[in-house]
Amino acid sequence: SFIPTTWHDLGIIAYGNPLEGLHLKGGIMAGLLGANIGGASGLRSGRQKGGKSNAENLSLVARAEYTMPYVKLGLSSWIGGTSGGDTAVGDGNFDASVLVVAGDVRAEYQGLFVRAEAGVIELADAQKLQTVYKKNPGERMLGGYIEVAYDVLPLLLPETEQALLPFVRFEKIDTHAEVPANVAANEANAQTQIVAGLTWKPHSQVSFKADYSWQRNQADINGVDLVKFGVGCSF
Repeated sequence: SFIPTTWHDLGIIAYGNPLEGLHLKGGIMAGLLGANIGGASGLRSGRQKGGKSNAENLSLVARAEYTMPYVKLGLSSWIGGTSGGDTAVGDGNFDASVLVVAGDVRAEYQGLFVRAEAGVIELADAQKLQTVYKKNPGERMLGGYIEVAYDVLPLLLPETEQALLPFVRFEKIDTHAEVPANVAANEANAQTQIVAGLTWKPHSQVSFKADYSWQRNQADINGVDLVKFGVGCSF
């Protein structure tokens, strides 16, 4: 709900590597729909996903990533309007704008893997969105996580090319970190999640994962405990 992992849309992206280890990306994409941005769902329901995207608003996206031995550092941003052509919110390209800024780090050393990300989302016109759509959007959203994993299989099978990684992840999200004057802050939107699990990679591009997730919120209601299984591949 904070930064949806399945967020994608139509656009044009340019790539460049001006210096060794420095990778840059930037481009233009369709915007979000402010009519669907809410307190509990954050930006998730505002995604358009390409198929029927409303391009009344465009957005600018950018990312810089720097690679060093054992470590990758990244900084990403997204800014765009969300009015979708609704003049009750605004008819300019960046009306009811959303700004997303996130930083991430990924480190790997002798079977130890650490990754972390933190970000902030600013909705400058959250009060106007609430007046028109009444979805209780936050004016500021905060979120972040840190995950640690270790490949134990080489300890048992030194020549193996497979991997077996126990991992643990801690994350916090608050889609109501700050709210406009016409929205009541909801403590249920301040969420904490702890995940522990195991990933098996029989090949570097194939993974099988099982984990246990403990989810709670600041209001101490509707807590959830989940067991999940997944399969992934990249190509």
